[in-house]
Amino acid sequence: MSVVFRASAIVTALAATLVVLTLAGCGQNGPLYLPVAPPMPQPLPPEQGSAPAGTALPASAASGL
Repeated sequence: MSVVFRASAIVTALAATLVVLTLAGCGQNGPLYLPVAPPMPQPLPPEQGSAPAGTALPASAASGL
């Protein structure tokens, strides 16, 4: 009886190995690679005559007069 259990264990181990190897590359075509990220866009230069970011507008400009 122990021979049957031993043979069953071997067959089960081989079947599990076959399943793992079959599913390891499931859906993968070709080699694996990491995509290259596009470069970050350059910031726009400040417009002439505009206040730098973070500066407060004068009271007359803020009221719209």
